[in-house]
Amino acid sequence: MTFIDLTNTAIHRTRYLNKWTKFIERMIEGYSLRKSANLIGGITHVTLFYRRHKILSSLKQIDISNF
Repeated sequence: MTFIDLTNTAIHRTRYLNKWTKFIERMIEGYSLRKSANLIGGITHVTLFYRRHKILSSLKQIDISNF
């Protein structure tokens, strides 16, 4: 088994890594998935749906009691 820096992260085994930042920016700005897909280009709203859930799942795992 091989481990890399991205193992057990939201972006592990995902495509279009360069579009993650753009999508997170659109999420913060409050755009819908369809609008985000149109603005980013080359990615579907269905893919963004799964990405959003990966991001939210990762955020749930962060222990904020230390902050």
